[in-house]
Amino acid sequence: MNEWLHPDLVGVYFPFNDYSLETRELQGHLNVSSIRLFAFEMKIQLSFSNLRQSFFQAVSNSSWANEGYLVCNKIDEDPDFRNEIQRLSNAFGIGIIKLNCDAVNESEILFPAQFKDVIDWDTVNRLAEDSPDFKKFLSDLTE
Repeated sequence: MNEWLHPDLVGVYFPFNDYSLETRELQGHLNVSSIRLFAFEMKIQLSFSNLRQSFFQAVSNSSWANEGYLVCNKIDEDPDFRNEIQRLSNAFGIGIIKLNCDAVNESEILFPAQFKDVIDWDTVNRLAEDSPDFKKFLSDLTE
């Protein structure tokens, strides 16, 4: 029922090392946050045969976050296919990551996601109501 609601993986970025203490304190006083939320849709492989379903599942599952990514272990190298995923990425703002399962730190962002300033809080709330894991994630962020 919720296959197109829940992302496979969520993440958060805290800019603690990017900003000075004074900048972070000012953000707190202004009620501004630099924290970013990410949603990831994971697939084993991506080719023309599963592109539309995989991509639009990532769109659906990531709409609430600052950035959404489709992450794949194997991505078809065909130039026409690469052009199509780049076109879709540009049109819908979903980034594409080629996952290196043997060395995760060597994974590559093929197309970056478009950053969205606004979090869809209604969807975040629905995810928290439907998923105890996501609810715990939010609780841990608050701590």
